[in-house]
Formats: sequence, structure tokens, C-alpha cells
Amino acid sequence: MKNDNIMMDVSLDAKNRLRLVQPGDVAGNYGGGGGGDSMLEARVAKLESDVENIKTNLSEARIDISRLRESSANTSRDVAVILQKMVDFDANLSQKATKDDLSQKATKEDIQSLKADIHKDASAQTWKIVSAIIITVLIAILSKQFLE
Repeated sequence: MKNDNIMMDVSLDAKNRLRLVQPGDVAGNYGGGGGGDSMLEARVAKLESDVENIKTNLSEARIDISRLRESSANTSRDVAVILQKMVDFDANLSQKATKDDLSQKATKEDIQSLKADIHKDASAQTWKIVSAIIITVLIAILSKQFLE
């Protein structure tokens, strides 16, 4: 430090206490390792550099924390959706057929009756299609003869 006409220096003693170094004394005599204006400027420059690094790291940490909060919110939302789907699944599962419902088998007569109904309906549908084709062909032939 500099005060009008007097040069002073400050250093730490062996017990880490501040000690004022008198003009003409060497700071090293008090455990401070030299001190002096040039040493003080170097220390201040290092501290300033360290503070800039701390600011940069703090800024990056804030960004990371913001991202973690967003990720946490998304995770909470996803967990809530999964839990709701599990509740819905349980509700739907309780409405499914029971083992007793599934144990009732169709008899041979039931299968024969179903087969006969399907054959009857398919046969009727086939005749309707054949009839429609025949009528269409007849209309085409008559149209051709009538137009000539």
C-alpha cells in the first residue's frame, strides 16, 4: 500500500495474522514471503483472474441448474402420465372376461349351425351378384341394338 510519503507493506506472520511491515524492513522477515508493490500487484491480478473464473463457473452452474429444473419438471410430468396409464390399465383389466367366461366352449352343434348360416348368406349374396351381372349385360346388349 502507498500513503503519501511513506511506503508500507503488509504480510502474514506464521500464525496467519496481518502484520504491518515498517519502511526498510523486508516482508520476508515476518513470514509474508516478500510482499512489496510488485508482489501485491501480481497477487491482485491473480485474484482478479480467479474472480473472473468464479463468475464464469457460476454462470455455467446457473444454466445447468435451469436445465436440471426443466428436466425434473418433464420427468415429473412423465411419471404422472405413466401412473395415470397404470390406473387406466387396471380399470380396463377388471372389465375383461373372467376365467369362467372363457371356459364356456362352443358345442359341435353351435359350430355346425354357424357354418350353415354363413353358407346360406354367402350363397344368397353370390346369386345377387350373378343376377346383377346378367342384368347389366342385358342392358348393354339392348342399348347397343336400340342405338343402331
